[in-house]
Amino acid sequence: MPSKNSPLTSRGPSSKKFPFIQGPWKRQTPPQSQHLGYTKVRKHSNIPDSVWEFFRRDPKSGRDYSEEERRFYCQVYLHEIDEGVRNLKRASRDKEASIIGNFANQLHPMSRLDFLRKTVDDSELPKLPPERVVNQYKARNNQWGSFKAFLGSHPALAATSCGFGYKESNEDAYLILPEKKVMGLADGMGGHVAGHLASCIAIDFFEYGVTHGMEIAHSIGLANAAILARSQSDKRLGGIYPMGCTFAAVQLKHNLLQVAHVGDSKVLVVREGKITFETQDHTQGQQLLREGLIDVATAFELNHVLNRCLGLDSMHSQRDVSKTELMLQAGERVLVVTDGISDNLFVETFDLRELAKAAASGSISQAANNILHTCENAMLCKFSPSGRLVKHDNLSLALLEFRG
Repeated sequence: MPSKNSPLTSRGPSSKKFPFIQGPWKRQTPPQSQHLGYTKVRKHSNIPDSVWEFFRRDPKSGRDYSEEERRFYCQVYLHEIDEGVRNLKRASRDKEASIIGNFANQLHPMSRLDFLRKTVDDSELPKLPPERVVNQYKARNNQWGSFKAFLGSHPALAATSCGFGYKESNEDAYLILPEKKVMGLADGMGGHVAGHLASCIAIDFFEYGVTHGMEIAHSIGLANAAILARSQSDKRLGGIYPMGCTFAAVQLKHNLLQVAHVGDSKVLVVREGKITFETQDHTQGQQLLREGLIDVATAFELNHVLNRCLGLDSMHSQRDVSKTELMLQAGERVLVVTDGISDNLFVETFDLRELAKAAASGSISQAANNILHTCENAMLCKFSPSGRLVKHDNLSLALLEFRG
């Protein structure tokens, strides 16, 4: 079973230096605000001819790809190239970035990819600190920051932080698409390789799916396929502990809320400080507890073992993505959190009533700050508010206030 556990190291950005919620409220996806911009999955029209010709058929079977398959494998390939070029520029490796990113130089697609991977392996990229993003609708691939927006008339926000006492990197990711009224979180599996990369791929391909008219559950399935394709093309990302992540997303359609999730990233609906809806985590501990096969103490011990996640070839969106639809009432708040938050605020039998109270207190900015600082303070003290030993992890949330 996939595990979320990972060794402790020193911390990333501290709560004293991290203004969790900042920036103006947005009503649409903002333009690129940083000199490096952000990577997006390429549209068909932006696929270079040399790449399109290369992905004509399956190299193992010789079978011709369908046009849809061909476009997908081109997009996975180009996503690695584009994100690699961006990170090389961030590491001041401009010469290599220019060669790899210039498709007019007639490099063979596999030679280009091999050059990128060798350059990344030989460079200082793994030592780059977490990258702060300001006023961006998504944060992924070891980035941290926050974003505020209106989904229609409903204020929403998302934030992600490295937390305290965990890795010197962020394996969580968030996404807010104001025009589509969508919020999503991904959490890379810390006990496996390249969790930051898995959540990055998931967020970017989920975004592509949603912006091209797919339902959120099907977009999560597309994200899983992209993670698999990438790990199968790079032996460093597969093996016994292949990269993977959990995912949770919501989409608002008038007063109908669509919910989809895989793993232990959680969605709650809160009214006046009480939970009116909550997703069930796909963990070994909670499933066995629900079935009455183990006690609560054992369930907490097994709660890091995932029953479902993205990055598994056995994952099927129709079967393994849990989907729910519910009607919202004015004043309700929708909270999406990664397990760095939920695991540290569980009380008794995985009860999150304290988290619900915090989510309903003050404005949504005040509520989000309260939740994030509560978790970081618990990590500093090494004990959760319920008295259990704290779980050191990255912290991410998205919060929406429905105004009717």
